[in-house]
Amino acid sequence: MIWEIDQPEDRPDGVDALGRPDPAYAAALGLIRAPFGRRSLAFVIDILIWVVLQLPLWLGALPLLLKLGTGSISPYGLVNHPDFVLAAVMAGVSVALSLAFLIVQWILQARRGLTIGKGFTGLRSIHIRTLERPGAGPVLLRVLIVGAAGLIPVIGTAVMLASPTFDSTDRGRGFHDRVARMWLVDIKRGLNPYDEKRMRIARKTVKAEPVP
Repeated sequence: MIWEIDQPEDRPDGVDALGRPDPAYAAALGLIRAPFGRRSLAFVIDILIWVVLQLPLWLGALPLLLKLGTGSISPYGLVNHPDFVLAAVMAGVSVALSLAFLIVQWILQARRGLTIGKGFTGLRSIHIRTLERPGAGPVLLRVLIVGAAGLIPVIGTAVMLASPTFDSTDRGRGFHDRVARMWLVDIKRGLNPYDEKRMRIARKTVKAEPVP
């Protein structure tokens, strides 16, 4: 006689047998998709911070690099220019600040689902399947896709920003969100998925059998 023991399925609540997340389950919990306007505003805030961090590079090093590029000075003249040391220091400041900014943004979004822009606009990123923190890998993949779209001036960024309106599931997920399996939610009008107590209560409430 062969005994068969039922193994518990490694599948979170709100996911069907094929591994597809159910939008109705997320809606029942109280999760609301991020509105297009605030989503775009969060992106703009993050970009503006990045631009400000580049100012030392542009103001200090770019003028000398333009002279080198136009042939006004030679490489030897660049190194011996009176402003070379200041330009190198300012360029280093921009590089160091930009790197620190990227690392902080990456860690914040991987662990808490937010960037500085998302924090100001009341949005959070979560994993579409678990409805929890997205993790470092998906966040990095999402950033790389957004960066690749930016290689096509104006059009690439515009298409990426508009792509959440093409989501057939009405969850406002852009191309980059779908590839990275992430979802951007509004915590101002809906449930904050990082509020562990409220999230636990919401899951139990949805899972509970109705009382006759």
